[in-house]
Amino acid sequence: MRGLVFVGALGLGLLWGAGCAVGITGDPTEDDDGGTPTVDGSASATTTRPDGSSSPQDATPEAQPPADVIVPPLDSGGDSGGCSGGLVINEVQTESATNANHEFVEIYNPNTCDVPLEGWTLKYSAASGSTPSTFFTGLASHKVLAKGYFVVACDDYTTVAKSATYPAGQLAAENGQVGLFNKIDAQVDAVGYGSITMKRLTEGNAATTPGAPPRSVQRTPNGADTNNNQVDFRAATPSPNGPTL
Repeated sequence: MRGLVFVGALGLGLLWGAGCAVGITGDPTEDDDGGTPTVDGSASATTTRPDGSSSPQDATPEAQPPADVIVPPLDSGGDSGGCSGGLVINEVQTESATNANHEFVEIYNPNTCDVPLEGWTLKYSAASGSTPSTFFTGLASHKVLAKGYFVVACDDYTTVAKSATYPAGQLAAENGQVGLFNKIDAQVDAVGYGSITMKRLTEGNAATTPGAPPRSVQRTPNGADTNNNQVDFRAATPSPNGPTL
């Protein structure tokens, strides 16, 4: 009798142990090699967004949403110091009271940096719109200082302080067109004065004629540029190497 009781108890013990083993689900189980326990994959992971919200995350890395990417703004190419390299023709004199060849073209630099003039050119076209011809080309030593002036005058005009020269007799006294071109031959600025029948180097409407010498056409106020010569220029007493009067 005792033997039957012992065998019955042993059987119940084995049955209870097997039942406990079968009943364990979702808990970590030890690998056969005794390694790190494996976590049940039924638990869902979440991804936290930058704004603090969360969303379910797939188990496979390739299915996860890409991280937020902040794209910086494109560089506008501008210069915070205002150094665009742009220049303007500020004043044009076509003759003096004593000599028809006393001409000059004043270039003004509105920037806060110096602008080199190597390879830059001044070109002239008649009122009839003839093909522009170059009468001045800048050298490596030529530059327009920041907020400064650069006077290009005919070579026999000795009574004016000049930065560079060109052969005399290039500009018509009453009606003509002058253009400033950079070293890649792109037009930077232009002024037509008097009566222009075909615009080659004129912005908008032509400026007034200089009138009886000593007169010039000059920007008012100094350096102003609306791309309309009639608005930007007036006839006044010449003021080379200084603000227009």
